[in-house]
Amino acid sequence: MLPRLALILVGFVLIYFTYIGLTTLPWEGDSLAYHLPISELIIRGKIFGPQLFSPSYFYYPATAETLLAGMLKVGLPANLFNMVGWIILFLLCRKLGGTVFAAAIVLLPSVVRLISTQTVDIWLAVFWLGSWLALVKRHPAVGLLLGLLSGTKYSGLLYAAVLWLFYSREISLNLILGWLVGGGFWYVRNWMWMGNPVYPATVGIWPGDPQFKLLNWPAWMTVVRQPVHFLVSLISEFLIWPIAILATIKPQVSRLMWLAAANFGVYLILPSWPENTLSDLRYVYPAVIPAILAVFRVWPRWAEIATFVSGLAVLTQLNYHPKLFVVYILLVSIWSLRKS
Repeated sequence: MLPRLALILVGFVLIYFTYIGLTTLPWEGDSLAYHLPISELIIRGKIFGPQLFSPSYFYYPATAETLLAGMLKVGLPANLFNMVGWIILFLLCRKLGGTVFAAAIVLLPSVVRLISTQTVDIWLAVFWLGSWLALVKRHPAVGLLLGLLSGTKYSGLLYAAVLWLFYSREISLNLILGWLVGGGFWYVRNWMWMGNPVYPATVGIWPGDPQFKLLNWPAWMTVVRQPVHFLVSLISEFLIWPIAILATIKPQVSRLMWLAAANFGVYLILPSWPENTLSDLRYVYPAVIPAILAVFRVWPRWAEIATFVSGLAVLTQLNYHPKLFVVYILLVSIWSLRKS
């Protein structure tokens, strides 16, 4: 029964945000500031020419923005960009841990909040999951997927390194070429143009943009100096799951928990000012996904019930569209009759 209920909840979110994507225009701050402008540069063929971008964060790796540019080029609404990624995220999670686990991930408040935006964190989770599955199965596309992950955000490079250290530690020509094709070329471009593969950040011997101040406050400083604020933000974005994760430190899931802990360590060194903590917790998906999978393996029945309750809590935050709701009830009724 619970897998069916989980599918019903996921189905409503699918229809709701498809409708929103078809009827609304981009609105989110980061999307308007650089994700969409970078996509426009890609469409105009200016992303690879030797020029000085302003603002400097137009040098960010842009694999996900390339996907967005492709959607815009063929006339698809920009607000469907993350809807596509959300569907793929559900399918990958379902392959990894079943329908209810997939619902638990895609119905997290932090994830649902991003569906109608052009931020790239849902796609980072997609490429992270794809890389994880490929590494575990030793699939020949590992290098390409790690490249897609690295090319989505600078943090993706760190998350890719953690996966590689956990599951491979092997270097081959195929891996390197796949990584370059998937997204490593963005780092090569920055190194050739600016002498710094992670421009505009200043890292070690690589000078960045002096105006780029994001690295002045990493997330760990908020955790240490404002722990209550961090915990409240964590519960707001992930509901009861952080508490459940703390109760899931068991030998049978130790590898999952170590992977989650390593990825959380990556999050702690990423830039995140206290006033942005709530929003910036989207950076932590590669830690949350294996941790919640561990909860499902240790407390499966509890996790299934928590998924249903959490999903209902998230749906109450959506704007009410009576006609959409009635149509969906009819569709679910027809589906249920056919299943019975």
